[in-house]
Amino acid sequence: MRVNLFSLIAFKTIDISYERILDPGNSIGVSMLIKTNDEDEVNQIFSITPFYRMYFLNRKDYESRGLFLVLFIPITSIEAVPGESNSFEDYDSEITESFIAIGLGASLEKK
Repeated sequence: MRVNLFSLIAFKTIDISYERILDPGNSIGVSMLIKTNDEDEVNQIFSITPFYRMYFLNRKDYESRGLFLVLFIPITSIEAVPGESNSFEDYDSEITESFIAIGLGASLEKK
């Protein structure tokens, strides 16, 4: 389990992750991000990201360290508020638009 204190202090965002090691070469997990401030015009309100990690090169028994490939699917709730820097300029200032965004990603990392 991991809690990102830098995100909490700098961005007022709660960022928590949990990873379960299945064996020395594989793990699964989930990350959750909750934004606690409303200062931006486009707010990522909530995000949950399940992920799979495949470790290779220098992995240690039961520690899963070394180079790894991460496959992830972020599911994010976003709320856009009208303002000067987005496409909602022609709307009444009371209008907001909320939607869910789903993506697919991969990264190569080292632990």
